[in-house]
Amino acid sequence: MGNATCANVTSSLLFPPTPHSPNNSRFPFPAKAPPVVTGPNGYNVSQSAVIMQSLGKKFGLYPDEVDEDHALTVTLTVMDFVAEGRLAFHAMNPVGPYKEQAEETQPRVDWFKRERLVSWLSHFENILSKTADVGETYFFGGKLTYVDLAVFHGVCATEAQFSDIWEKVSAGIPLLVAHKKRIASLPNIEAYLQSDRCRPWAGDSMM
Repeated sequence: MGNATCANVTSSLLFPPTPHSPNNSRFPFPAKAPPVVTGPNGYNVSQSAVIMQSLGKKFGLYPDEVDEDHALTVTLTVMDFVAEGRLAFHAMNPVGPYKEQAEETQPRVDWFKRERLVSWLSHFENILSKTADVGETYFFGGKLTYVDLAVFHGVCATEAQFSDIWEKVSAGIPLLVAHKKRIASLPNIEAYLQSDRCRPWAGDSMM
C-alpha cells in the first residue's frame, strides 16, 4: 500500500528493515496489516502515521512540543490524501485488484485528477508557506521531522502516479517541489531511493 512507503522512508533513515510475516498474530500487539515495525523489548507498532510518530520520538525526528499536534494533523492529512487517491483507482471494489476494474473506475480517477488533486497539494503548499522561514527548510521548527517524510512520500506518489499532468500541477506548488528535492538529497534517503529496498511504483493507486 502507498501509505506503507511513508513508514519505510522513515525507517530507512534509522535502521535496516525488520522482516515481517503475513501471520501478524505473532506480534506482541496484533497488527491488521503491514507495515509493522518491531524492535527490542517487544516493541511493535503498526499504522503508518503511528509508526512515523513513534520513530520520530525515538530518533530525533520529532517536532517541538508546541508543534506536535499540528505535526500529527499534517501527517494524518497525508494519509487521507493517499487513501483518497488510492480509492479512486478502486471505486468499484476497494479491496479488489485495480486491473479487474480499470475501465469501470476510470471516471473516478479522472474526477480525482480534475477536482481533488490540486486541492490536496495546495493545502500542503499553504502550510509550508506559513513556516517561519517561508518553506525554505522543513515544515516545523526549521528541522527535519517525520512530517517532512510523510509529505515527501505524498508528493512522490503524486508525481509517479500522475506523471501526465505533473508538469502542470507542480508549477502551482513550488515550495513542495523544492521540499521534495531537499528531502530526496538527504544522504540516507538518497541511498534508500537508489537501493533494492525501494520498490518501484506499481502505477495504480498511488502505490
